Amino acid sequence: MRIPNHNPRRPGVTIFECVGALALLAVLLGLVAQMTVQVDRQAHARWHSRLASATLSNLMEQAAATPWAELESGPLSQQLAEQASATPLPGAELAVEVTSPDSDLAEKKVTLTLSWRSGASQEGRRLSLTSFVYAEPEEEDSP
Repeated sequence: MRIPNHNPRRPGVTIFECVGALALLAVLLGLVAQMTVQVDRQAHARWHSRLASATLSNLMEQAAATPWAELESGPLSQQLAEQASATPLPGAELAVEVTSPDSDLAEKKVTLTLSWRSGASQEGRRLSLTSFVYAEPEEEDSP
């Protein structure tokens, strides 16, 4: 003789368990999406920084190749500004500063500063590169 099963609970998944699992899945998916966006922003900012570094390096090479007499802030700034504005950095602006430190050496300190906007908040980023440029020694005539 069989005793009938009077357990009202049937095997399977209830609607509340399904809704709970879907809610948990939605929260996890939202977190993954936020992390993906954040990683993408960081990669974009890193790319901008690398591009700015390469641009400054190229501009500094050109500044160092400028004749000693023409190595002044105004003319050098005009010469390099168009090349800096041609970079794909958003809102790129170049500042050039040429100073002559007080020393016995014939040297000039050249500082290039590249500023640009980065990210959705358009926060300003800035990168500087400084180098010393020395005058070519005068050649002496040998008999």
